[in-house]
Amino acid sequence: MRVTSNSFAPRSASGFIVLEGVNGAGKTTLQNRIAEFFKTNAQEVITTREPGATALGKTLRSLVLEHPQEAPCEMAELFIFAADRAQHVEKIIRPGTARGAWVISDRYFYSTVAFQGYGRGINQNTINQINALAIAETRPDLVILLDLDPATGLQRTQRRQHEPVTGTDTFEKETLAFHTRIREGFLSMADSMQEAFAVIDAAQNQQHIFDATLPYLQALLKAPRVGVGA
Repeated sequence: MRVTSNSFAPRSASGFIVLEGVNGAGKTTLQNRIAEFFKTNAQEVITTREPGATALGKTLRSLVLEHPQEAPCEMAELFIFAADRAQHVEKIIRPGTARGAWVISDRYFYSTVAFQGYGRGINQNTINQINALAIAETRPDLVILLDLDPATGLQRTQRRQHEPVTGTDTFEKETLAFHTRIREGFLSMADSMQEAFAVIDAAQNQQHIFDATLPYLQALLKAPRVGVGA
């Protein structure tokens, strides 16, 4: 469900935050700013991502995003992301929140719903069943959805190709129509899913984006902690 900075008042916090959005929306930049906020408030922070956060995940990432020799079929792609997610939850997210750290993930299962569901057209019930097994009921306190015109996002990623970045992303070669469906999927999830979604206009500059996010972070920091792995 969509929340505003005025309506977001969590009764407790597991310490798990997810950033989502189309490619080029600015998730990595915002993730770093959020980490700085929690560190400034004397909190342990784990910044992570999907796919590729674990040792196993790095291998799985290379199979789907980093120009594999043989591209996986659509169902194989779905299972690879799910395998990465299961390992991510077990090795990073749950242990991190259990010890009181704030775990901030660049993408989570919402990306699979958007990319493989809305983008590829795989049956949503199938995706939901596979995701449910992978996440083991591990859901975030807040999903920060950076909403952006996908054409703008793709322009940003093209400029970024000339900068030092970690890995490549074969999804950036998909059509604009594909990325438009992904954006529509994210916005649909913001309205229909049970967890809190803060939808932020990612066309703004980085400072305005962080300023719009800050009240949600302050509300989470005030909430009593109950780690998802506890």
